[in-house]
Amino acid sequence: MTDKGRPIYNLRRAKKKVALLLQKLKTYELLELSSPVHDPELLTPEQLQAYKRIGFRNKNYVPVGVCGVFGGVVQNMHLHWKFHETVQVCCDNFPKERNKEMATMLARPSGGIVVDVHNVKTIIMFCGRNYRQPKNLIPINTLTKKGGE
Repeated sequence: MTDKGRPIYNLRRAKKKVALLLQKLKTYELLELSSPVHDPELLTPEQLQAYKRIGFRNKNYVPVGVCGVFGGVVQNMHLHWKFHETVQVCCDNFPKERNKEMATMLARPSGGIVVDVHNVKTIIMFCGRNYRQPKNLIPINTLTKKGGE
């Protein structure tokens, strides 16, 4: 093989290898799963007040860490909703201005209803009257503890 033919040979060999690797990679591709539609129930002011009282009275809470809303937070909310209608979400690591944003961020993947955003960095979430625990407790599109995906 000549000096001019070697790079062409290596290039062809690399192209074949890339084609084989792409073919192997296609066998591992997952189907795109559609995210569930978040359709919150409408509650009357009296119901909101009652759930707010229940939420403050119960001592069950879920802390939101420095990472923000990741799958473990939503999973813990679902586990609390097995036994209680409401859960307190403590956002101690975030400024007070971001509490409402955090509440909407939690409502979508969990499917819950925000009852109250308290000034002491506490969000009270209600599971909903027609709540059924999902088969997959951790939503697909949230962060993991290792970092953003």
